[in-house]
Amino acid sequence: MIFYNLKKNLTECPPPDLPSAVALGIFDGVHIGHSALLSETVRIRDRLTESGERAVAMVWSFVEQPKNFLGDGHFAPVLTPADEKLRLFAEAGIDYAALENFSNVENFSPERFVRQVLVRDLHCRAGICGFNFRFGAGGKGNAEHLASLLGRFGAGTSIVPAVTVDGSIVSSSRIRLLIENGFTEEAAKMLGRPFSINFPVVYGNQLGRTIGIPTINQDFPEGHIIPKNGIYACRVDVGGDVFTGVTNVGCRPTVDGSGRINSETHIIDYDGILYGKRIRVSFYRRLRDEIRFSSVVELKAQILKDISSAKSFFAQT
Repeated sequence: MIFYNLKKNLTECPPPDLPSAVALGIFDGVHIGHSALLSETVRIRDRLTESGERAVAMVWSFVEQPKNFLGDGHFAPVLTPADEKLRLFAEAGIDYAALENFSNVENFSPERFVRQVLVRDLHCRAGICGFNFRFGAGGKGNAEHLASLLGRFGAGTSIVPAVTVDGSIVSSSRIRLLIENGFTEEAAKMLGRPFSINFPVVYGNQLGRTIGIPTINQDFPEGHIIPKNGIYACRVDVGGDVFTGVTNVGCRPTVDGSGRINSETHIIDYDGILYGKRIRVSFYRRLRDEIRFSSVVELKAQILKDISSAKSFFAQT
């Protein structure tokens, strides 16, 4: 298990030797349902501290997203890599994160998980989980089982109910479905923020610069979710300065016959060199499908229209 001090630049650290309120889950997306759980964890930490017992707020999760062991055994596409989760946990006021390799605990019974991981290793005084939390080998344990087991050790449990948006329960699987179908505005309601990527800028074919519309290229890591192919109105964070952008997610059929999908963004009113830098691109609205043009001239004319559409969208928001 790897511990991170979220109050000190998300750095690795020894396990804290203090009682803890522990939020449990995979937390992919760190969506508004997860935010409710994290807020409850901070509230319980503060209550323990006010009663005279110094305590910490902690998240227990996985280093990498585990296989969907309750389903077909495949990996679900990742919404938020581990480093992004740590950043969001810190923003929510969590003190420490404990990240475990799934293989280390996948065969633990619910009883062993509570006794060895929560009570012995994390000094858990309160466990906080969602209404649909599952744990232990084969997912045999549920939220009520967790409360019963922790109660044997004098620890409490808080089960956070479902959070809904427009009548739908907020879930990572629902958000994935929305993003994969290009509904980034609906996904943002459930995430509590726009869906974004934060990947290094890589070299492309530099066609954009030759036609006066420079772009940055970013590759999606294997296993990461990819929005539906198309053109999106985006915001781009460059060293703390935020610009409007137009992003093409797809294989750039007019100029690239490889079929490889990536993210290519024109940052409006910016012309710096960003190769190798990690740049955050936040997806707000899908503007149109990706299509093949008969010439680069036609492509440029359409990109200029897309830039105008993105500007108009943000002017109205």
